[in-house]
Amino acid sequence: LNGIRTQAAYGTARGDTTLACGDSNNGFGFLFNWNLLSAGVHTVKAFADNQEFANVTVTVTTLGEEFLRGATRNERLTNFPRSEADVIVVWQQSQQNFVIARTDTLGPRINAMDAAGDSITKGFNAESKFLCRNDDQPATSWSTSTSHGTDLCGVGGEGVFSQAEQLECRRGTTLIIADPNNAETGAQMLKDFVNQATKIKTFLSVQPGPRYVTVWLGHNDVCAGTLDKTRSACPREGDQDPNNHCRTTAAAFEREFRKGLDLLITVPELKVGVASLVRVSQLCNFEDKDSCVLDTGPLPNLSCSDVWNITTDAGKPFGLGNGICGSLTKSCSDQRITDAYETAKTYRDILENVTAEYVNIAAGAPSPSVTIGGQTVGGALKAAGASLTFSNAPWLYKFRSKQISCCDCFHPSRTGQDMIARILFDGVTCNSDDVCCGVGGDTITQALCTTEDTSGAFVPGLF
Repeated sequence: LNGIRTQAAYGTARGDTTLACGDSNNGFGFLFNWNLLSAGVHTVKAFADNQEFANVTVTVTTLGEEFLRGATRNERLTNFPRSEADVIVVWQQSQQNFVIARTDTLGPRINAMDAAGDSITKGFNAESKFLCRNDDQPATSWSTSTSHGTDLCGVGGEGVFSQAEQLECRRGTTLIIADPNNAETGAQMLKDFVNQATKIKTFLSVQPGPRYVTVWLGHNDVCAGTLDKTRSACPREGDQDPNNHCRTTAAAFEREFRKGLDLLITVPELKVGVASLVRVSQLCNFEDKDSCVLDTGPLPNLSCSDVWNITTDAGKPFGLGNGICGSLTKSCSDQRITDAYETAKTYRDILENVTAEYVNIAAGAPSPSVTIGGQTVGGALKAAGASLTFSNAPWLYKFRSKQISCCDCFHPSRTGQDMIARILFDGVTCNSDDVCCGVGGDTITQALCTTEDTSGAFVPGLF
């Protein structure tokens, strides 16, 4: 290599060379730091037993230093290695190069889209400014909003580059999108997913494939709980836990998730993208954040803690039960934080494990028959081309103050909606800009994401 001579590792198995070489133990490889060279054209020669058998020229662009540290990023390479096929590459410091993390052959071909979810997917309060509208703002939805007009790769005036817009940009044409999408403010997995899935199946079944639906539910199963942890009974009896703020039981959550998936997997050429919950216990990091509820100038702004307490006392605004996630935010005590975190983690684990189970169902085969939550569910036949993906990105992401609406200190702001769309599309690389929740520490540390991960670890999205 331009005067540098070195020994390559040799002897690994290459069964594909047996016919040409008469043996298979002739594989070789060599890892070289290109930053040791000057920028420009260089010649690489390969020798075996001092006989040259390869000679190529390469153009080197250096990174400006011998070993680049602290650079972490993922990037989508479109139409690579072929048309209508993309790869997502991630910078790997140890190799001083990008490595392929994911391939995507479906995203570039999506024709139709819908969404199951709650108020986050409806864009509730994303405008995040005084005077607060306290309503759905679908033009800001991370999932299905399309406000970019004729500029298919534009973000639109609200600043949210939604998944629908990213898909339309990728395809260069508009998608058929449910308007409105089938998410609902206040929706829970317990009482709403089956109904949403039924409507989504009806809509998408008659659209051209491939099709796509985002599924993001569970936040209100955590947050719609009662203020008091223990009660003698709950409105939905055995489906809610009287010893945990009447939150949805794990069995009922899993049962309803399975029932909804059983509807969706019968739609041919449908990609079901299941997102993990947000770690809602992070809300308690923002008790002192300024709200914009009384942003009138001479009067001091209410803090998020003030807003939570006022709405808790006022009753049931925003369809969230007792206040704004009152079972958690009423006091943000260690007990409330622990209960909210452990419940949300249980739901997260169910979403991941059940999705993985449905991924492994072969086309034409039935979903597993399971007796859970007092019912036997399963038996739906998986249609040809039906697929599922789970992303843990929302669970691992550490939210920033600006990403939370100042109107209720609960829903994502426009900045938050844009971030969600991004990390659930291509994934997220944990770094100083996109901080993830680290591993370790006690329950409160985990609940509040006190331990941070900026290691460069990659968390896949839904594509």
